[in-house]
Amino acid sequence: MAFGASAFVTGTISPANYIINSTDKTVTITGTFNSTVTYNITTIGHTSPCDPIVASGTITTDPLLCPSNLSAVNDNGVASSVTGGEAIADILANDKYNANLTATTTNVTITENSNNSLGKVTLNAATGKVNVAPGTPAGTYTINYTITDKQDPTKTASANIVVVVSSGIIEAVADNGTVGSTVGNPSLLNVLTNDKFNGGSPATIAAVTITENSNNSGGNVTLTPGTGIVSVAPNTPPGT
Repeated sequence: MAFGASAFVTGTISPANYIINSTDKTVTITGTFNSTVTYNITTIGHTSPCDPIVASGTITTDPLLCPSNLSAVNDNGVASSVTGGEAIADILANDKYNANLTATTTNVTITENSNNSLGKVTLNAATGKVNVAPGTPAGTYTINYTITDKQDPTKTASANIVVVVSSGIIEAVADNGTVGSTVGNPSLLNVLTNDKFNGGSPATIAAVTITENSNNSGGNVTLTPGTGIVSVAPNTPPGT
């Protein structure tokens, strides 16, 4: 709040004894003050609006009277790559306004400076919420943001938002199949049928990739990574 703007003054001075100059709005307080006064402050004999008012007693002024001191603190959140969802409820919850007040969308504006998620992790500047889209690839994403004092746009502070998107636990279960060596089978089984993804959900081609590590069939038994289908060629020699 600029010098000369409205403020509240409270304290423990009794009896209430103050004089407000109707011309220049200067305030003179004597005795002990036990009331609340709303007025425009002009501090006599001082050049800064944060200089204390000389009075007999203890006076506490609204911190908005002094120039703002913004503090933006880094935020961290987590989300599932499958379901997505809210990673951070409000990035302003740990930011400060005028040193001891919580920053809110009432007293500051939020500006997003950078975001490496290609639109998958989003910051809502109107609410401070950070959300992750379902299907976001697992990884660590960083958003840099700035808060700006609505009353004094020259006052700013910046911080990072780090969101870790996890794919959860993958469980691969062994598969078994039997087929006659003469006829073979072009679609004996799908290796993903009994596998699990992200804490119990069925593993699918959309969620996982399949890589073949070894195969002792001489090319007669094949795994198609794009589908998970295992095929056995006709006339494959008997064996395991």
